[in-house]
Amino acid sequence: MDNNHQHLFLFSSSVAGLRGILFRSFHKYLFVAITIMKTLLFITFSLFTFTVFGQKATGKPVKVIPQLSIYNINSDTSDLKTISSGKVTFIDFWFIPCGPCFAEMNMLHKLYLKYKDNPSVSFLTITITDSSFVRPLLENRNTLTNDTYEYFKTLAKLDTFKLPVYFIKGIERKMTSFKKAKVGFSGHGEPVSKDTDYSIYPDTIFGFSGYPTIFIFDKKGNAIYNKTAFSKDGEKQQQRTIETIINKNL
Repeated sequence: MDNNHQHLFLFSSSVAGLRGILFRSFHKYLFVAITIMKTLLFITFSLFTFTVFGQKATGKPVKVIPQLSIYNINSDTSDLKTISSGKVTFIDFWFIPCGPCFAEMNMLHKLYLKYKDNPSVSFLTITITDSSFVRPLLENRNTLTNDTYEYFKTLAKLDTFKLPVYFIKGIERKMTSFKKAKVGFSGHGEPVSKDTDYSIYPDTIFGFSGYPTIFIFDKKGNAIYNKTAFSKDGEKQQQRTIETIINKNL
């Protein structure tokens, strides 16, 4: 190979190598950009969690379990004090599309599976999203306008939703759509009425400032634990703390 061909070969090789580097770099930075966007989306939901509803709650956390009429997806009505009577009662408050609420559900499922058959424990979750929009999640399916089940699988890292869910009469945050997008998820809901009665919302009744929030009450109905927010980093410690509190009060 003469010098000219050798230089041409080296130049071509360099160009090919540069293209490979640029291609790998592009994909690397594209992956980073997508990761950042997903993180920002999750943070957005986190901030949404602590600003939309929490701003209405001004009272201190309740000391005893309140009188509250709730109903399940089949419209069967129950009284919170009745179903918690003589039991250690665990309650988690959540809504769609609260990101931290869904990330927390992996831990909630572990706790539920541990205590669901214990007659001394009442385990329930309460959502402020309208029941018609929550139903597909409870049935582990997506619809043309509702990908909440996919959202659950993405954040909770589970395939099956099993938690007992209740609703509060008079509170139904209407969602019109929630779909998986190219990056993350995107949703729409009906505007909140200026006449909304926030006095019947759980954050007002129970006295907390954001979602998700967990309350635990002892067999006499006294509050023995409450925590707002969820951190994946602190998940194992939080689960241990909750199990210790429940076991101690059985």
